[in-house]
Amino acid sequence: MSNRGISRVKAITLQFCDFGASSHGVRDLLKSDKIYNIVNTNKNINFNLKLQRGSHPYLQVDFLNGYSKSVPLRQDDIKETERKLTTACNEIGKRAIKHNGFRVISFNKSIQGTWKPGMFNSKPYHLMQHFPQFPSIQIEEMAKAKQIIRKDARMPKPHPSKNLLRSKHEFREL
Repeated sequence: MSNRGISRVKAITLQFCDFGASSHGVRDLLKSDKIYNIVNTNKNINFNLKLQRGSHPYLQVDFLNGYSKSVPLRQDDIKETERKLTTACNEIGKRAIKHNGFRVISFNKSIQGTWKPGMFNSKPYHLMQHFPQFPSIQIEEMAKAKQIIRKDARMPKPHPSKNLLRSKHEFREL
């Protein structure tokens, strides 16, 4: 994969063994024409083959930013080895970013609404809405009417038994 037109992979080293059973997928890939197609499509990557007897096969991927990654190819067949090689050619060279928390999977719909294509390039209809304008005379009259209503509105009279309880009683001697 490229970032701003520049491939991030600098070199790929393919290490394998010429007689080990774990390297049979790599040896079969080198005998086939698939390796030539991968090398021809990625001419800006430096491919190296390293014969290391008695060791398991792996890919060593070196990136322009200095990051290197090794991918094991132990007991892989031709298809799996080819897939790992093309994946290594298309990597950027950064570690995976650890996101905060897990992805929420739910049967409930979002309260924000469902996403639709062309949703973000639409007109802002909420800003284009026409709201009726009231003349200032009507607003002032409505404010005066509210003040009159507030003056006329009184607290309801308390129940007569409450008045009796609130009054001060004097006790007479018998």
